[in-house]
Amino acid sequence: MGGNAFNVKHPEAAFPRMHPEIYERVKAKILAILLPLYNHVTTPPEAPEKVDHGDIDFLVCSPKIDITHEQVKQALGAIWSIPQKVTSHYALPWDTVAGVPTHPQQYIQVDVHVCEDIAEFQRVSFCHSYGDVAMIIGLMARSVGLSFGTSGMRLANPLPTAPPVSFHLCSSMTRILEFLDLSYDRWKEGFTRQREVFEWISSSRFYDPSIMSRAESDHQGGRKAREARGMYQNFLTYAFETKNSGAYKSSLIDKGTAVQSALQFFGKWDLYCRILRVAAVKTHANTVLSGKLVTEWTGVQGTPVRWVMDEVKKRLGGEEEDRPDLDYGDDGGSPMNSIHWTLFAWQAGLETMDVEAVRALTVEVKEEMEKDGRLAFDWREAKKRQAERKKALA
Repeated sequence: MGGNAFNVKHPEAAFPRMHPEIYERVKAKILAILLPLYNHVTTPPEAPEKVDHGDIDFLVCSPKIDITHEQVKQALGAIWSIPQKVTSHYALPWDTVAGVPTHPQQYIQVDVHVCEDIAEFQRVSFCHSYGDVAMIIGLMARSVGLSFGTSGMRLANPLPTAPPVSFHLCSSMTRILEFLDLSYDRWKEGFTRQREVFEWISSSRFYDPSIMSRAESDHQGGRKAREARGMYQNFLTYAFETKNSGAYKSSLIDKGTAVQSALQFFGKWDLYCRILRVAAVKTHANTVLSGKLVTEWTGVQGTPVRWVMDEVKKRLGGEEEDRPDLDYGDDGGSPMNSIHWTLFAWQAGLETMDVEAVRALTVEVKEEMEKDGRLAFDWREAKKRQAERKKALA
């Protein structure tokens, strides 16, 4: 059986798999229904050599009118539906849409995936095309320290920030394919055989069956799902054959080199270096200047510890932001919080100071504040400072 979205609510219904001729007929009929409703409608190309189909997937974007899920259901002539924010499922009577008399309890499942914008429409269309293409490219990317999916390309490993964050590289499929050295024109021509897809992917400068095999073995997440993908498993067999045929020479790609190449190609090298430096500076600052150390160095306790730390930070430039003139623009990935590339002046000031230098400065500050009477705990002054901080944060 094919579609399974309705198995729980309608176990009595059957969703037979469709012969390619039936599939194409229904797809054309549904396309004609959806085109008046959306500016962009497509069905990602199916896996080559597929003998039958369980359901039909449509991607849509930019509705021409304000349209509700119920209106889409009525337009399709669906008997049942499962509305979702992104991908909704519709059950259509087989004989009505296929034009072939059949059992009255047989249906065809149509899934409609609504994209937020044309950029997402193009990314999802590519990643859902030709069966397991995106999964295979994802394996190749992972083997060299990168990650690929419907959001585009990013570094496989999070950056050592607090907390660790993903580093987005690019959302444009054409740019990503250019980086991978894969012909976008060849992809647009289409593939009729799985081997054609495999040969296209193996033309990439990052294709190395040796390291890809290790990447597949090391990747435990989603293993059962990958094992169930026939085309993906066929690719692994193809890669094994090319690896052992003697016709393929390993490129010995270094992950570090591939990551640096990606950062430079997508114009993210300066931002990447800045984020790493900021993370290192903040870690150093927290190591050499803490409440525990201030207490140990000066003997003060309680609220006066914070006063001493605040004065030390003020001497180092305070909370004026240290933000370089770099392009932090986003091209569709999840935006990264500016906190990851912004330093306070006091943090930057601590960058070149070791713990002994910080200790000396802290002791000097404490002695001056003590001499001026600024370490005597005044509850009124404490409440005033607390009110000022709350006002500044409001």
